[in-house]
Amino acid sequence: MGGKHKQAQRTKNNARPSSSGRSAELLRNSSLVVDFASAKDGSSRILPGFSLSQSEDTESPNNAEFVLLMKKMYKKDSTTKLKALQEFVDLCKRSDSSDVKSVLPQWPHIYSLLAGDIDHRVREASHQAHRQLAVLAKKNIAPYLKVIVGPWFIGQYDTYAPAASAARSAFQEVFPPSKFIEAIIFCQEEIFNYIFDNLINQNVLSNSKNFTPEEMEAKLIRLLVSSLQSYAFYLQQLPITVLKDSEQMNKKLISSGKFWKYSCDKSPLVRSSWYLVLIALCQNAPFLLDEASSQVAHAVFNNLDETDPITLPLVWEAALHALVTIKDIWSQINPQKVVLPKLWRVLQDGGQGNAATIFPNLLPLLSKIPSQILDDREVFYRKFFDSMRNGFKQKSVQLSQSESVAVSVSFIECLRYVVMIHKEEPNFCKTLLFDQLIPVLKTSFTDKRWALSTKALYSQTASLIYSWSKKTSESSCYKDLVLSFWSEISNLIASQIHETEIDFALLSKNHLEFVVCLKNPNRPLKKESLKVTFLEPEQKLDEAGSCSSEVKCWDEEELGHILNLVLHVLDDYTDEIHFSKSPSHVEALVDLILQFNSQELVLKLAENRNEESEDSFTVDNLLMWLQDPAMPISKIIRVLFLLLVQLPAEEKQNILSLLYELNNVVLQWCIVNAISSHYDDPSIKAWLKSSRLADILIRIIKDALNQTLDGHVGTENNFQVTWDLFKRCFSRMSDGDFPVATETLTGILKILSSALQVPPTGADPNLSARFVADLTRALFESDPLVLLLTDTNQGSEHQPAGSVLCKLAVSMFTTCCTGQLQSVALSSSTLALLGSSWQLLISSIAQAFQIQKDINPFLEVVKRFACSVCEMLNGTPWTEGIAMQTVTFMKVSAAHLTDPQQRDSILALLCNTFFLSVMESLESKKWTKDTILDMCLAAEILRNSICTYSEVCVHEGDPEEFLALVTASIYIVTVLTKLQVEESEDDSSNIKFSGSSAQLTDKYSSNIVEALETFTLCKLILLHFKNDVLSTKINPKCKVLKSGIKSLITSMSSADIEQLKNFIISRIGEDKELGFWIIKYLLSDILSDKNVLNIFQNLRSDPHLESLLHFHLIQIFSTLLPGEILQEISSDIVEKLEQPTEGDNQAYDERAWPQGCLSVNLTCLSHKDVCMVIETADFLEACVKGAWMKMLSPQNWDMVLCSVVKWVQHIASVVEDLIWWRSVDHAGLISSIFCLLASIIESIEGDQRESVSHLSDDFISEWRNVYAPEIYHPVIRVFLVMTENKISSSLVWGHIEKLLFEDVVRPVRTIPTGYVKDSPFPFLSDYSGDRKASYLVNKLSAYLQSTEVPLQTGAYHLILKLLPNILAEDMKTVLSDGSDMEKVYEKLSCSHFQEKLSEVQSVVDTMLMDFRDSGHLSSLLFNLFRLLPEHLLHGCSVQINPTSSKKVSSLFEYKLAAEEYDGTVLKFCLL
Repeated sequence: MGGKHKQAQRTKNNARPSSSGRSAELLRNSSLVVDFASAKDGSSRILPGFSLSQSEDTESPNNAEFVLLMKKMYKKDSTTKLKALQEFVDLCKRSDSSDVKSVLPQWPHIYSLLAGDIDHRVREASHQAHRQLAVLAKKNIAPYLKVIVGPWFIGQYDTYAPAASAARSAFQEVFPPSKFIEAIIFCQEEIFNYIFDNLINQNVLSNSKNFTPEEMEAKLIRLLVSSLQSYAFYLQQLPITVLKDSEQMNKKLISSGKFWKYSCDKSPLVRSSWYLVLIALCQNAPFLLDEASSQVAHAVFNNLDETDPITLPLVWEAALHALVTIKDIWSQINPQKVVLPKLWRVLQDGGQGNAATIFPNLLPLLSKIPSQILDDREVFYRKFFDSMRNGFKQKSVQLSQSESVAVSVSFIECLRYVVMIHKEEPNFCKTLLFDQLIPVLKTSFTDKRWALSTKALYSQTASLIYSWSKKTSESSCYKDLVLSFWSEISNLIASQIHETEIDFALLSKNHLEFVVCLKNPNRPLKKESLKVTFLEPEQKLDEAGSCSSEVKCWDEEELGHILNLVLHVLDDYTDEIHFSKSPSHVEALVDLILQFNSQELVLKLAENRNEESEDSFTVDNLLMWLQDPAMPISKIIRVLFLLLVQLPAEEKQNILSLLYELNNVVLQWCIVNAISSHYDDPSIKAWLKSSRLADILIRIIKDALNQTLDGHVGTENNFQVTWDLFKRCFSRMSDGDFPVATETLTGILKILSSALQVPPTGADPNLSARFVADLTRALFESDPLVLLLTDTNQGSEHQPAGSVLCKLAVSMFTTCCTGQLQSVALSSSTLALLGSSWQLLISSIAQAFQIQKDINPFLEVVKRFACSVCEMLNGTPWTEGIAMQTVTFMKVSAAHLTDPQQRDSILALLCNTFFLSVMESLESKKWTKDTILDMCLAAEILRNSICTYSEVCVHEGDPEEFLALVTASIYIVTVLTKLQVEESEDDSSNIKFSGSSAQLTDKYSSNIVEALETFTLCKLILLHFKNDVLSTKINPKCKVLKSGIKSLITSMSSADIEQLKNFIISRIGEDKELGFWIIKYLLSDILSDKNVLNIFQNLRSDPHLESLLHFHLIQIFSTLLPGEILQEISSDIVEKLEQPTEGDNQAYDERAWPQGCLSVNLTCLSHKDVCMVIETADFLEACVKGAWMKMLSPQNWDMVLCSVVKWVQHIASVVEDLIWWRSVDHAGLISSIFCLLASIIESIEGDQRESVSHLSDDFISEWRNVYAPEIYHPVIRVFLVMTENKISSSLVWGHIEKLLFEDVVRPVRTIPTGYVKDSPFPFLSDYSGDRKASYLVNKLSAYLQSTEVPLQTGAYHLILKLLPNILAEDMKTVLSDGSDMEKVYEKLSCSHFQEKLSEVQSVVDTMLMDFRDSGHLSSLLFNLFRLLPEHLLHGCSVQINPTSSKKVSSLFEYKLAAEEYDGTVLKFCLL
């Protein structure tokens, strides 16, 4: 489609090189060089490879790489040239001097071409390459300097800044400052000729066929700009003597008409560059313009209305230079036709957007206008100033600060100059004042479009009046002008105040600015800036940003004029306020007084109080305006107190007493202002400390709190005033005292504390808590309150502020610990505010008490916080926040200490203070630990897990009080853990467990071991009393305690852990069994230590342990030891038992063990005998239900059964002796014997019948006919007697009884049905009827509602075994009285039993109501069915879901189909 055809790819292994390769080979093998003569005509596009000639006197570069790169520089493509230049620079850096020197002959031509290239990147690279070459060549470049200096010199003014910078850097590096001018002088002719050729001949554009018209135009503009600017630089650098010597050469350019045409070139860059040349000529070579006056005049004055912002300042600068340099310049033009029309147009248009450039030149221009060209002076000046006034109205001026400032400053400067030169003509000067200055001020007061001009205008006007006032002695004209000004401006302001059409806010603002400028006539203009100014630490604000330069002082007479002006303005405002009642007028009035800030003005206003004029401003006006809430209250009060301090003492008292009647908001402003600005006044100080004001402050804090709780805090401004008020009340003044009475501060703190402790009913606690927290931070953030905090005199009449402040801190601390206020949980943001507030208070208290010197006073504060912790531990559920807040308290208290050792010791002391307080608060409950230990030992004895030295005596009490000790241990462990963890995360930590073991043992080991003791007791309770209510309460606390101990101990070093173990072992002699348990659970639950065996062996080999403790050690650690170790230990024990001591033989001289134990009388046994019987019964139980059963011969069975019969009968005979079986020894005895009996019955009568198949039928018959009646009847008797005498489960023995009942019920469950009816039940002694079974069931039904599960189970089994007898009795009733079925039904035992069961069912249904509704019942049954054996899941089919059905036991069928369960149970799916 007309495009180029693709060239064929080069074939592989083609030996012919590419065109670039061939060219390189050609250059490498030839000595051809560039013929510069061929390029003289400017044909810069002839490539070296095609325009080569032999030259004998010119050498080619030594390095072929230079040849190849220089060839590439002639390429047309800019990228190729750019890469070649970059490679050229790199090659120059790594080449030696001879190779670089060989490049110089060819370089000038290449450089002249590339320095003027179209591409700015190529120009920049060419200058960089030239710099590298010139630096390396050094003096060797001198022969070629005049050839290359032209493009090099003008290249410094390339329009592309990086290219110009590269050329300039090269020039400055080659020619140091001392040689710079010499180099230009040496090459001045070549430089001038190159510039002349570019400006006049422009030969560089002769070869234009390779460029577009746009490129040629851009190249021409760039060439003209750089040539003109470089020529201006050339004129500025050469000395005048050198310029005079080359006058003819330079005049050749100046005389050229083409040179002057550049003043009106269409390119602004060219015009601006040309005016730079003209300015340089006027400054450095004015003699060159002697014959060109006319051209200069027309060039500058014809272009005064230049619109280009770059060229315009140069035009005006050139015009001013021309006026100074060329003497007869005005004669070269007609000012009325050429200059003035353009000048009026520029002024009227406000500089045409260039006022900041033009207007600063007006005064010099005005001073150079000769009087002979002014036909009418008054007309000229009126036209001049009128044009300037019109310039104020232009949008370009009104919307630009720089433009408006330039016009304002220039207007006043020109006015001052005209008055100065005509001071001998007062009338003319007054005309200027009345017709020019006053109208400008009048318009500026009322026109909002002049907003950007007012500050500069007013400041310049003030400076003008000040200048005139200082010259009144020189001429009466100045005095007349000043007086006229004050009179006229006063009348002007008065007339504008009463005009209703004017925007009064704008008017008052401008009046205020004007008056302030008059007071400070030399106040510099402060330009609005968006930049941030940072101050040095020692630099004050006034030094950095305020207008604090030296202020010119008015003399007394002129200051009187200003004061009179202000007083007149105030009176005018007051007069207007009487009619309009406008707050804006009042605000303008008080702003004027405050901003004027003059002591003389305040004195004069204070004197007005004695005047009776209604139109005069007085203090009474301020008091009246304070009654109106719409008025600017804060500003009025500031003025009021300014005037108040100047009044006599009696009048002060009268006015201050009137302030009590003001509303709270106004009074708050008054107090704040009095404290902040006028506290030193004695009358005001006494007023602040008055009791009446104290009552008002208390009322204000209560109102603020109530408004906060109601959600109506008023306006944000008023609430901030209240905040600021109390901050100032709690700030110390210069005399070290507080501005208000100490009792007042105490009352405020009490209100804050009570608001936190008992918030108003119905209010959101978050609001009251946030109010207290925010106000506390505001009050105490900047002041440690030394005076308040050191007042600890508890015997004073009023509670000291320090005590109340401490109480407030404790209240916030307590709230943060519990996370709630009045049982309402607070939000996290509220708690964070409270936390930061009490921490601020504690930090301030600690610093105030200087705890680094003496910590004892501060410990009293610590004890208050510790007491609050004790109350929370005893009265509220445990939360981790209590410990976290305690740790925070300790860290905050010591945070300001810089000595690490001192900080650590103080923190340790604080920690011990908290721990000691907690333990002292629980002193009355420490007995519970011994009681719990006795309970656990009793449980161990009942379960035959351990034997003791002596009988365990259990003391009665409430075991649940042990929970308080568990909570205290959790607290202590959590505090230590938090400190330890935070130490590892923060090097500034305090308590260091990684220190020496001695420090750990001395300070914290006792706390840790005590926590381990508590944890061990918890574990034992959960082990033996798992079905007890006490366990359900201890279990969650035990988990928390375990987690805390584990975190604490595992974070300790190995040495510290070993030290802790040794410490526990050292106390085993004192702790006995508990010590072993502590070691056991420390290893198994806390450390998960695998070296249990080593520790066990070490303990076992300890020679200091008593013999019985060795058995305790084995019994306690048996669950952790491997089987082979237990086998070895058992063998050792057997050996010892086979070798009894002499004492043992004496103790059992009448009977051998164990045969003698089987026939012992249980009613009179010692503790040692009881232990022997228990061990014997447990041994026999193991034999009966274990694999050893078959090893028992009939004779052994006879011995066992006879002994069991005797034991059970002995127990039944003494069971009514409650004291006997309510001892731990006897309870353990009963438990062991009944467990043995249950195992025997289960083996003979139960599912394990096959295990005794080796016994003869005679033995079974003998059991059932002889032994069973002798055993079953006492068992039932024991069960019923113990059931009747069961004690409350809240007592210690009640918990032990539960364990005993579990063992007593075991044989009851296994008694065959036929033996129950004939059993001698205790309550049958008074029954003489024939329905004994019904009577027994009726009695036993009461036990079904017992709170103890074992009793319910036992009663259930007995009733179940009596049911056949009940049916038999009911059958007799039916047969005897069958005629009347209703009467028969009433007599039936089953009907009565059904009523009992219905009562039990209603209780169960009530208990399960919440359980069922919450979905727990469905979950329970679901899990129950999953655990049932498959052979039970038969009997009926119940629809479980639409897609499946399962067989479910008929036991549950009725319940699953019942309507009261809403079918929810049927939704589960059996897997």
